[in-house]
Amino acid sequence: MRVEVTAKTAQAQPEPTVAALPVARWILAIAVFVIPLSFSPSLVDEFVLPKLLLARLLVMVLAVVLVVGWMRKGTITWKRTALDLPLLAFIASAAISTVFAVNSNLAIFGTYDRWEGLLTIATYALLFWFAVQLMAGADDAEWITWSLLFSGYVIAAIAVLQAGFGVLGGGYFRSTYIRADATMAHPDFLGIFLAMLLPIAIGKLVGRQSGMTRVLAANLVLVLSLGLVATFTRSAWIGAVVGVAVVLALHGGRLRVVPVVAFGALLAVVFGALAWFVSARPTTVPAGIENVYSRIVSIGDLVNWIITAQSSTIHQLQTYISGVPA
Repeated sequence: MRVEVTAKTAQAQPEPTVAALPVARWILAIAVFVIPLSFSPSLVDEFVLPKLLLARLLVMVLAVVLVVGWMRKGTITWKRTALDLPLLAFIASAAISTVFAVNSNLAIFGTYDRWEGLLTIATYALLFWFAVQLMAGADDAEWITWSLLFSGYVIAAIAVLQAGFGVLGGGYFRSTYIRADATMAHPDFLGIFLAMLLPIAIGKLVGRQSGMTRVLAANLVLVLSLGLVATFTRSAWIGAVVGVAVVLALHGGRLRVVPVVAFGALLAVVFGALAWFVSARPTTVPAGIENVYSRIVSIGDLVNWIITAQSSTIHQLQTYISGVPA
């Protein structure tokens, strides 16, 4: 077999890198749907460990698919992206941290409830690299994106059921709010996940799509938004708002101001109506709505943000001292 080693820059519609691309597309699409939903009650860490194990299994499967494709094609090729060097720099930083760590075992594997060791960081980078190599172009990326959105839809629905109705491991949405975590182990993690997906769903809604696709995207936007609210994660709320504003501003390939202004006005109207409702009916307003309003108002409490930041800083220092690369 003649073997040539070449590298080329990934483009919008590049030539297939390997001959097993259809299989790779299905593997990636199934994986991005299943991994966020995965959990196992039989493990000590029932939510995080199953995701990490599946991610590492996915790395091995994708590596086999890529090598098989190279062998069938007779040429070793790979695509380059603008993120290659930053990812290598990040892994190198984590590796240096691991070498000089006080506890090498923690630095490599992480610790309970915090598994971001060198092995996990390398797993993330490899997943990105293999996905780039095995996707044929924009069509594959679109296919996988929709699969991830559907996974987020299911998780957001679980979050709403948890916070609103006390099912699937949640509590009742009554005098004190329940921060939904669904299958993400922590409300902050769930908030981050949904905050990243919501702007993508908005992009599908305002893009050049068929009527049926727009209806589907609108459904995604609604459920993802409700799930995001159920997390009560303020930073995720802010991130989602900024992400949606960016998508609206850059929609169509040029800067658009009117959609962003309209979006800001809509948020102001909704918040104003919410504030009026809570103030005008203090004895009859549902506890859930009052809790959402209180959480939004607390965003402007700078003292609370400072205390939270100090607590996070102390946690990070403890992490560094333990030897886990961040």
